[in-house]
Amino acid sequence: MKTQLTKTLLTLHLMFLCVLTFAQQGTVSGVLKDNSDIPIPGANVVVKGSNKGVSTDFDGKYSIVCNVGDILQFNFIGYSTREVKVTSSMFGESTNSITIEKSSFNLIGAFAKLL
Repeated sequence: MKTQLTKTLLTLHLMFLCVLTFAQQGTVSGVLKDNSDIPIPGANVVVKGSNKGVSTDFDGKYSIVCNVGDILQFNFIGYSTREVKVTSSMFGESTNSITIEKSSFNLIGAFAKLL
């Protein structure tokens, strides 16, 4: 009787854990823009600490599968990297508009300092 109860509780616990795991995963979609509200094509959208990533299309649109709590990194050459923590409210919405700013790093100035 005790063994049967233990097996039942273990099975219920594992089922509950699986439901929680799948409930926290979804697709985040949106548009990546610059300060002037212009879409950025060809930018990288990566789940930090993983090998999952996508590139924005010609209109700056992206769509990536991730989990609640993941950190999305948005980067493009000449712009500062932006990190956004994923929340459940971001799933299923196409209105996730992310803005990144032009980098203030000056490559020529940095090279001149090395000389």
